[in-house]
Amino acid sequence: MKKISLILWIGLFVNIFITCIAWLNLSVAPGDYDYDSSNRLWSIILPLFIVALIMQIASIGLLFRAPKAGRIIAGIGAFFMMPIGLVFFMGYMSSYEKKSNQGMAIFPSSEEEENINTEKKPSSNTPTEGNGDENVETNESLKLYFKTTPFFINGVVFIVLGGAIMAMGLGTGGILVGAGVLALVNGFRLKNRIVIGLSKKELIITPGLYSETYRVPYNNVKVTHMDNRLFKLHIQTPDVDKTCTLRKAWLEGERDYVSTAMKNILSKLTEDNAA
Repeated sequence: MKKISLILWIGLFVNIFITCIAWLNLSVAPGDYDYDSSNRLWSIILPLFIVALIMQIASIGLLFRAPKAGRIIAGIGAFFMMPIGLVFFMGYMSSYEKKSNQGMAIFPSSEEEENINTEKKPSSNTPTEGNGDENVETNESLKLYFKTTPFFINGVVFIVLGGAIMAMGLGTGGILVGAGVLALVNGFRLKNRIVIGLSKKELIITPGLYSETYRVPYNNVKVTHMDNRLFKLHIQTPDVDKTCTLRKAWLEGERDYVSTAMKNILSKLTEDNAA
């Protein structure tokens, strides 16, 4: 149970609570204020919520038996309860990543904070004009962080747009509001988080948007694909055998600097595996 995120349990409890409210609203006696319209609404919502809850509970059991199938079922169950279902979905994705990455060494948050403070000094690895490549090549502990600005921009836009749609009486606006809240939460959660980097003889990597940051020996990682949009790494340890996809759009920094940094990081992996 340690692999199950607390956020998942909180989300499931909230969803059960909302479903109980839906059931109670259907129990309102005829003649109460606005009974007819309220009854019609909740008679549609309640069956969807019940099905969603069943799917969410089933997905928790599948997390340890068929995690990929469980992830799909959890996503569908959360969609039926948008936007409140997003709390459960975030918790499930975090639990899914913990399960799939078990056995990998976690990169300590205290060490990550120390790296951030160090890189804010004048000796930062952010390139200056005209010597970006040189700065990257001489940095033995190169790290690239998540670009979180798009998350914040998308979050605000989705919430405003969704709110406007809901004000027009269309419930579908709640989906946009939920997506906006999810984007904002991810923005705050991933701020100052390392996507990929080097540390001595280990690769530092956050394999997914909902995973923790880990350290993996170079010889346990292979580059399987790289193009202008993304790169794929195959991580193989005694406990983990997975391929993670990292998008270049996630990386903070000037385009030339990011490209050069990525070449250095991936070439380091290639050299170590060829040795």
